[in-house]
Amino acid sequence: RSRTRRHSTQERQNMETSTKRSSGWLLLIPVLVLVFGCLLATILFSAGVANMVGWAVDLSDDIEDMQRVIVPGEGRLALSEPGSYVVFYEYRSSVDGQSYNGRRTAPPLKCALTYQDTGQEIRLNPAKLDMAQYENGVNGRSGIWFLDFEIDSPGAYILNCQYASGGDQPRLVLAVGHNFIW
Repeated sequence: RSRTRRHSTQERQNMETSTKRSSGWLLLIPVLVLVFGCLLATILFSAGVANMVGWAVDLSDDIEDMQRVIVPGEGRLALSEPGSYVVFYEYRSSVDGQSYNGRRTAPPLKCALTYQDTGQEIRLNPAKLDMAQYENGVNGRSGIWFLDFEIDSPGAYILNCQYASGGDQPRLVLAVGHNFIW
């Protein structure tokens, strides 16, 4: 009997030693999870910032590539592909060396868009978001979403905008380009 008890005591000591050794490793697991989690968060944050900078640069290029029409009056737009387009009222702009500075609020214009080949009038929709705007400090352009429209065919389109009152001042800039809002 004493031999059995001694054996049981020996087993208990082995189990306690084994438990002590493995509990040291178990404490290391949360530390490793924390270190790898912080490393992963840093990598993802860095990638996100890089993407945001890239997106801002692309957006700046999109703004510069827009076609501009001085209104009241009309202008010809060469729209190269079907899809969704936006019209921004640029309250701060420059066209052919002429600077334009206006109010931040959308002007009271009546606009029409016509497909030059067929004379078909394209439906212009008022802006869906009051807060959709841009400010490009590099090129001094600032604009607010004014109208949007969809076209089925690429080609030449005529944008004609007049003041509802019939006046011809002040002269304003409308910028037209692919819809990058949605």
